[in-house]
Amino acid sequence: LQEEKGSIETMLLQHPDIELQWDVAYSRRRAVGSSALFRQLAYNLCENAVKYSKPSGALLIVRLRETENFGILEIEDNGVGIPEKDIARIFERFYRVDRSRSSEIAGTGLGLAIVKHIAITLGGEIQVDSKLGIGSRFTFTFPLTDFTRS
Repeated sequence: LQEEKGSIETMLLQHPDIELQWDVAYSRRRAVGSSALFRQLAYNLCENAVKYSKPSGALLIVRLRETENFGILEIEDNGVGIPEKDIARIFERFYRVDRSRSSEIAGTGLGLAIVKHIAITLGGEIQVDSKLGIGSRFTFTFPLTDFTRS
């Protein structure tokens, strides 16, 4: 995930009002499966958080921690949040929350569907906790393996 930090910081150059809090420590273990897919999942979640951030005082928190067998990636923001009635559908392809604002915010409604597909491909699970007007936290739980070099 450290490799992805540069991409996320580059994205944030266009949004200087968003503060990044990066809480990711080096680990000898890694996610099972493709590291490129893992980075894509993290980037998509961060991009979504930026897209729906507040106009000022926005915060993006990227946190990675480990348990004995699993890694837990959290991407949290203090953006607009997701209405409770929409939470069950946000991972569906082409689903957009609040269609009246869809024309204001670029996107196809595929980002979170891709995140869900990647999470499943990596043997993990994606969950969201969101409060309208307060923000969202996406949590990706995934299996870990020891890092070995041949």
